[in-house]
Amino acid sequence: MKKIDYKEKVKELHLTNFLRAEDGSTDTLLSDVFIDNNSLPELSIDEVRLEKKFFNRNFSRPFYINAMTGGTEKALRINEILARLAKDYNIPMMLGSEKVAVVDNKFPETFTIAREVNKDGYLIANVGATADLDVMKKAVELINANAIAIHLNAFQELINCNGDRDFTSYMKNIEAALNYFKLPIIVKECGFGMSQRNIEDLAKLGVKYIDISGAGGTNFARIESMANAAEDFSDIFDFGTPTALSILYARELKKKYKFTLIASGGIRTAMDAFKAYVIGADVVALGGELLKYVYHGSYEASKDYLDSFSEKLRKLMLITSSRNTGELKHVRYKLKGRLKELWED
Repeated sequence: MKKIDYKEKVKELHLTNFLRAEDGSTDTLLSDVFIDNNSLPELSIDEVRLEKKFFNRNFSRPFYINAMTGGTEKALRINEILARLAKDYNIPMMLGSEKVAVVDNKFPETFTIAREVNKDGYLIANVGATADLDVMKKAVELINANAIAIHLNAFQELINCNGDRDFTSYMKNIEAALNYFKLPIIVKECGFGMSQRNIEDLAKLGVKYIDISGAGGTNFARIESMANAAEDFSDIFDFGTPTALSILYARELKKKYKFTLIASGGIRTAMDAFKAYVIGADVVALGGELLKYVYHGSYEASKDYLDSFSEKLRKLMLITSSRNTGELKHVRYKLKGRLKELWED
């Protein structure tokens, strides 16, 4: 396959190939979470509240917009719509990786558009874990960010023939960020999930916001392979720790370490979010499914999706007698199938 200029073309190919690629071949395993029906909820829908406090601020919904794109002309329209949604729903928005803007000085407007549209909103800067402190500072400054995400994407980079091959600076750079920034720092995977050891290493380091970004959502191995791979990687696409399993890993570690558990990776429906909360998530983040509505449709189509998502989540909360997402953690559940086997192994 012909090599292409990562700096200018791969960002757009990521968008195009996201829409061409099928969803990840790895199952989130959220379907293996069983919850009994409650015929006596003893609750009114008016008592169910979607408002939630996280990142030290109150928001109108218990979810936020995860990193999607930036650094290509098409990203300008997408991030403008996403910023409008974030503003209208009073939820945070994370930008795509800002390296192309702060290091290569290309398409900075595709990131700054979010602050132009949502002047007082909660925006999250985003850089890879190979970025040094200087790059992180520039990423925060570019959008006047309220928080910063440091993403871990070693598997994706290894498939990209122009990608990183040295990941020895990951922990050092995360620690530098923790020591410098006073704002919330999120460490997130990029669709392949985190092991229990990974989560504990980050918690020991002092990371207070961990996004497990499990396998079963957008498959960046497949997308990267279609965009800029030197060989066929289709035989290893089915790789990663499923979202549900990573949540369970993190839930157990929260008993010892204090951190906010963010669930993403295949959170497409209200049922996905509902089950993620029940098994331990503190907040969920939406990505690929929302992007489909933005890219294929419009602001209105994306708004319809979020409205439906929100109302279905409220109904699921009611049927389990949960007035807020925090109470969902008290809902009894059982594991079945492959998730039960992996968790009990």
